[in-house]
Amino acid sequence: MIAVPQALPTTGRTVQPAAVVLHAEEQPLRGVLRPRTHELYRNPRVTCDQSALGPLRPDFVRVKMKYVGLCGTDLHAAAADPSTGYMRTSSPASIPAKGRILGHEGIGEVVEAGRNVPHFREGAWVIFDSIIPCRECDRCQRGFLNQCRHARLLGLEEDGLFAASVDLPAAVMHDVSAYIESDADARALALIEPAAVALVACRKANVKRGERVTIFGAGPIGTYCAMLARNVFGAGEIAVVEPVDFRRRFAARWAQQLFTPAEFELSQCDSFDVVFEASGVLKNVNAVLPRMNAAGRIVVLGRSGESLHLSATDDLITNAISIMGSRGHHGGAYEMLLQLYAEKKFSPADAVTSVTNGLEKLAELMQSPDSVIQHDNKILVQI
Repeated sequence: MIAVPQALPTTGRTVQPAAVVLHAEEQPLRGVLRPRTHELYRNPRVTCDQSALGPLRPDFVRVKMKYVGLCGTDLHAAAADPSTGYMRTSSPASIPAKGRILGHEGIGEVVEAGRNVPHFREGAWVIFDSIIPCRECDRCQRGFLNQCRHARLLGLEEDGLFAASVDLPAAVMHDVSAYIESDADARALALIEPAAVALVACRKANVKRGERVTIFGAGPIGTYCAMLARNVFGAGEIAVVEPVDFRRRFAARWAQQLFTPAEFELSQCDSFDVVFEASGVLKNVNAVLPRMNAAGRIVVLGRSGESLHLSATDDLITNAISIMGSRGHHGGAYEMLLQLYAEKKFSPADAVTSVTNGLEKLAELMQSPDSVIQHDNKILVQI
């Protein structure tokens, strides 16, 4: 059930919910030395809560949210494994007793800037980093901000964007006012973050013109990988493997071949140069190894808590296959996507399959994550 706040007696009117909050019970799984999120938190539930903001901190900016994107990670955080009761996401998370405000994709307008933030004007449109790096550790100093040793994830380890207004450090914000001329622009740029995750993956894979690409999982990240590989990096034939009929058909705009997992297993497709595993079903990595071209690259993006087991090591060695993980959006991906958007060569809005209104509706959607997966790709929420 969704908790709907009551009218405040001092105002005489109903107050709309101000934030979508995730609650869960911290109960480490027995026998696990270092439990991850899906082994630590049980019985997740989502509520609509009032979320009062305190005094604005000197290095922070207050933003009125306009649009947010619903991510698969948000859905998996709000969903429990039916066999264990534990959260389905394995992404790092910290859920305090008061709950955690979800959300890491979005756009809003600056309401007020702290006294140490002279460069953000009132009314400026801003988007956000989802990975908050320390910028001081050895990895950050080497330019690996996505792999910061002390990174905090917006919406999972720090309160996120599913709120009417948010206070966040100015360092995680990007002024995109120059790109906003209409509401359509705001909708598109609200989704720069997930598109940037796919762009970083395409860069890691070093996708080249004419190469054959296979994508496991046609959710938002897999779809963005297909869009970018084809329209920006110039990939040749793209195959998408996706069990959900709606998502598979939606991906046909950017793929020449579409398969269910069973169909792909029986197919004769091979000689792939690049594979993106965006579904979290890690057995796909082992299964696709014998089908890879020499010097092929496999990029793992999907998180499910599964372990990766390889038996096709002869193929891995003989064909010099590279398997790599990828996360994050730092490293100039935002800037490149904004330039592509300004040149009308790419729009994150192309992945949107529905737009809904309000935080209450967003919370309702998160009560039925499997229904969202069956009937939508990227959902945009107008706050």
